[in-house]
Amino acid sequence: MLVERWGAYYQMKGSDWMEIKKVEMFDALQNNRLSEWESESEENSNVWGYYHYYEGIVPDFEGKYYDCFGFSILGNPLWFIPYSSWFLLLIIVIVSSIIGIKYWRKRK
Repeated sequence: MLVERWGAYYQMKGSDWMEIKKVEMFDALQNNRLSEWESESEENSNVWGYYHYYEGIVPDFEGKYYDCFGFSILGNPLWFIPYSSWFLLLIIVIVSSIIGIKYWRKRK
C-alpha cells in the first residue's frame, strides 16, 4: 500500500534529512517555484510527494490540498489531521477514556 511506502521512505531518509528538505520545499513554495524545485531531482519529487500525499501539508501545483481520502479541499483546514497523527490521536483518546472511567468508578 502507498501509505506504508511513504512511511518507510521517511524512516529510510531520516527525520533530520526530511526536515532539511521540507525547509527547502517551503522556501520554494513561498517563492512560487514549487514545481521547479520538485522537478530538480527525484529526491525533491519524493519529498514533495511525502508531504503532499502522506502528510497533506503541501498543495499540489495548482494550490489544492487533499484530505486523507483523496478528495480535493480548499486551503489547508485546521481540522485536517495528517496520516501520521491519526495513531497518536487514537492513543490519546483511549488513554483519556480509561483514566476517566477509572476516576468515575473510584468516585462511586
